[in-house]
Amino acid sequence: MAEVTNELLTKLLEQIRDEQRALRNEMRRLAENQMDTTRAIRALRDELELMIRTEFGGLFAHLARRLEARIAERLKD
Repeated sequence: MAEVTNELLTKLLEQIRDEQRALRNEMRRLAENQMDTTRAIRALRDELELMIRTEFGGLFAHLARRLEARIAERLKD
C-alpha cells in the first residue's frame, strides 16, 4: 500500500484547486452567455412587438379609410 505523504496531499489539493478554478471560470462564462441570450431574446421580443403594433396600426388605419369612403359614398346617394 502506498504511503500518503504531505507531498502527495499537497499535489492532490493543488489539482482540486485548479479544477475548482476551472469550474468557476466555466460557470462565469455560462452565466455571461445566459445574460447575452436573455438580452437577445428581449431585443427580439421588442422588435416583434413593434412590428406587430405597426402592422395592426396600418390595418386599422386602412380599415378606417375604407369605412370613411364607404360612408361618404352612401351619403352621396
